[in-house]
Amino acid sequence: MIVGTVLGSSTTLAQLFGRIVTSIRNGFNSLTIPMYQHEMCKPSNRGILLNLQGTVTIIGLCIAYWLDLRSLLCKSTHPRAPPLFFQAFLAVCLILQMSPLPETPRYLIEKCQNDAAAEVLTRLRILHRNIL
Repeated sequence: MIVGTVLGSSTTLAQLFGRIVTSIRNGFNSLTIPMYQHEMCKPSNRGILLNLQGTVTIIGLCIAYWLDLRSLLCKSTHPRAPPLFFQAFLAVCLILQMSPLPETPRYLIEKCQNDAAAEVLTRLRILHRNIL
């Protein structure tokens, strides 16, 4: 997403390419986040988290449309700068939030890291037991 943001701040052709890169990356996020939640969360929380993820996506889209409208009506020399900074800021926040999260047990087993998968499963079971 950061690459798409950087490309979106340059010339017209690069802006188009940046939008395509950002859209593809956003599609990957929309696909992988529910799968990650399904593997890592308690079954009783999966529906709530899936609905929240959809709600946050829609709210983000509304914010993006309002920022685009603001940039169209702005009489500044760089009207596209605030939306691009906002997009880059949120992408950095997403990276920082995802960095401490563990790999899924399914991925670790596929990579023949059974001990690491068992450790993640143990931590998830302890976490779920403490939440109840």
